[in-house]
Amino acid sequence: MASCVACQHLHPLGSCPLKRAGVEYCGLCGLAHYGFSRICPHINSETQVREMIRAVKLSSEPGHLKSETLKYLTGLKGTLVQKKKKEAEKKAAAANGSANPSAGSSAVPGQQPFHMT
Repeated sequence: MASCVACQHLHPLGSCPLKRAGVEYCGLCGLAHYGFSRICPHINSETQVREMIRAVKLSSEPGHLKSETLKYLTGLKGTLVQKKKKEAEKKAAAANGSANPSAGSSAVPGQQPFHMT
């Protein structure tokens, strides 16, 4: 018997205890998220997160729930924006990689390089 990929325990093939838990459906998109990444793809979309923020602001939920949710969603949106900027910078650096040949050197601009003789 090999270790189960889902629960990391040893058991007969096809009798994982996690199967008994049933399927959980996402409250955002209505689908069941399987696999290694169980996160809803809507959480990775800046547009969807903005819509969630708008919906929470219009919600009639208690104030403490709304504030905690807005705190989480605004942090998530900030993370997505930063990730997008880093990817754009990485693409720009890759495109300009050959344009700056001294990018990896430690030379000081305007100073002659040191050579041992």
